[in-house]
Amino acid sequence: MQDSNCGCRVVVTTRISEVAAQANKVYKIQPLSRKKSEKLLYARILDGERNCFDSPSAEACDKILKKCGGVPLAILLASKPGEDWSEVYNSIGFGHRGNDDVENTRKILSFSYYDLPSHLKPCLLYLRICSEDQEIEKNSLIWKWIAEGFVVHEEQAEGIGLFELGERYFNELINRSMIQPVDTVEGYVDGCRVHDIVFDLVRSLSSQENIVPVLDGNDERHKLPGSIARRLVLQRIKELSSGQLLDNIVVDKARSLIASECNICPSSRPRTPVLRVLDIDFGEKVDGGMLDHVGSLLHLRYLRLASSVRNTNIELPREVKYLKFLRTLDLWAYRIKELPEEAGLLTQLFCLRVAPGTRIPDGLIGKLTLLHERVLFSNDDDDGDDDDDDYYAAAADDDARTMQFVKELGMLRELRVLRTKIDVTGESMEKSVAVVPGQSAQYPDDAH
Repeated sequence: MQDSNCGCRVVVTTRISEVAAQANKVYKIQPLSRKKSEKLLYARILDGERNCFDSPSAEACDKILKKCGGVPLAILLASKPGEDWSEVYNSIGFGHRGNDDVENTRKILSFSYYDLPSHLKPCLLYLRICSEDQEIEKNSLIWKWIAEGFVVHEEQAEGIGLFELGERYFNELINRSMIQPVDTVEGYVDGCRVHDIVFDLVRSLSSQENIVPVLDGNDERHKLPGSIARRLVLQRIKELSSGQLLDNIVVDKARSLIASECNICPSSRPRTPVLRVLDIDFGEKVDGGMLDHVGSLLHLRYLRLASSVRNTNIELPREVKYLKFLRTLDLWAYRIKELPEEAGLLTQLFCLRVAPGTRIPDGLIGKLTLLHERVLFSNDDDDGDDDDDDYYAAAADDDARTMQFVKELGMLRELRVLRTKIDVTGESMEKSVAVVPGQSAQYPDDAH
């Protein structure tokens, strides 16, 4: 340094945490505090003066700061003074071309995206299926990546499972600051969130490449430009009839269909014969007709059904037995009374989730020998413990059925961790758990 001045420093920045870890000292930049974010925003919009805000302006200010998430560069994207607050909020992101700050921010984030390895780029853009500010559950996301074919074995990754490889992808996106971890407990990350500015980039890139078209019933435009959709998101579509939905978009080659709170008449339901991922959240109205043709989706790898309606007589179609390649069946938020016997034919299943109180037919679990995830076994008839929805749940009618279920676990050679909550005691139970090969049995404090 000039004149060996001890006050001089060389600061090296990187987007990749593994690179930073090679240095002796790493300073991890934290987001701005609420107070500092406010100060920067006022300096940007109000020339440093905190004018007297009325109620709507204060609310808009909160929305702006929330969207910026403590990132200085995002706050600087707020437009010049003189605009309405709503316009200021909408100006933060990549919707306004021609603005130097917007273009510079786009370039900076684009560097991070284009620097990603080829296998991580589709994983990141796939997050467009999620909504803004959504907390994304890690396991569900990884199983969807696997179903889409994004997670593939490489030479250096031989010997580990697809899910473990998917976890590597997930952690690498965190290390590159493209997603933010949430629900971290003792070093275990349960999910992630995408910063609003990064989500704007994902939305922009996926739109350019037509990766994930989104049709939102609350959107006034309500139609998509003509194209071929490989993945499709339907949100809040109410009572649409033939000719109103997907008029100018080809969906017969779609690989993912994500639908939430939709009520679509039979003549307008998309025909998607090569679908790999089907995720339907019925909301408050269960439309069983949406599943009429589920048995014909022979390429389906991931099926998730959800509803906010409880204690109904909804059933899982018995045609699921034809889904020979299905790897994930997630019914945690879909309160069926009993898993059909036909589910035992899903021998390629890696992940099974059913709600507490759902009856599992005797002998069914023992047929699903490729199951990887943990199992929560409960004999609660009602809501059960929803704290950890990574678990599979099953209901027992009596101690004998409980013992039989535990013995079936001994057939699951790929099961990683078993955590049980049961209401029987005795030496026979410990012996039954002991037959599960190579597993870690955890007994909660309230187990009996």
